[in-house]
Amino acid sequence: MPFIIYFIITWLIGLIIGWLVTKILHKVPISTLQNRVAHLEQHLSESQHQSQTLQAQHLQLGKELATALAHNSYLEKKIAEQGQSVEQLQSQLTIHFKNLANELLEEKSKKFSDHNQLQMERLLTPLSDKIKTFSQQVTQYNQESLERNVALRTELKQLHDLNLKITQEAEGLTKALKGDSKLQGGWGEFILENILAQSGLVKNREYVIQTSITTEDGQRLQPDVILNLPEGRNIVIDAKVSLSHYEQFFNSEHAIQRAFHLKQHVHSIRRHIKTLSEKRYQSLYNL
Repeated sequence: MPFIIYFIITWLIGLIIGWLVTKILHKVPISTLQNRVAHLEQHLSESQHQSQTLQAQHLQLGKELATALAHNSYLEKKIAEQGQSVEQLQSQLTIHFKNLANELLEEKSKKFSDHNQLQMERLLTPLSDKIKTFSQQVTQYNQESLERNVALRTELKQLHDLNLKITQEAEGLTKALKGDSKLQGGWGEFILENILAQSGLVKNREYVIQTSITTEDGQRLQPDVILNLPEGRNIVIDAKVSLSHYEQFFNSEHAIQRAFHLKQHVHSIRRHIKTLSEKRYQSLYNL
């Protein structure tokens, strides 16, 4: 490469010199040409000197370039080796950190699990005790509720049987009262005595029941109750029951039937009043 450059420069210089010599030979005097030749030789010498300097610089630069390339290759090799080392180191560090992280995680997980288990036991133990107590209470309550239910069912059955018995007796009493006048009278006497007892009167002191009295003409009377009042006064009570027509009046659906039974009921009451007035209890000598 330096030789080619030097050759080209020399050829160009020779070509110029030849052209100048030809030009000068035709136009310029010899002395002038000699001066110019000297000047050109000096210029050529300087050019050669510069060419040598440049060639030396070029060689120096070539050496420096070769040195730089060699150093660069060395550095690239070192960088490659260091890169491999770094990769190996990164791989080792990654594995080490993974192992370390797994160990830490396992340790923390174990501690966390133990701590959580302890905390859960602390939380769940009272809750378990409460649930156990509540379960016992529920069992006891269910047992007591079952016993109460059994007792309630027994009482309800007894009440049902009693209600059925009362209903049957009431139906029997109703049928009897409808069809038996003497039974109606007995029922009236029972109601009368019950009223007197609930009024606070004492039997055989404030009142006597069914005292037999004989009139002057020999008629024997037996009122239901004789009340004893102050100053030797008395009230005679003879209970009468008019029930048959009243019950038919009350349960009839047709107006005509209701009017008929109501009329018969009023007639029955008037007949009782007439019968009682004929007995003339107020004229008895011992009352």
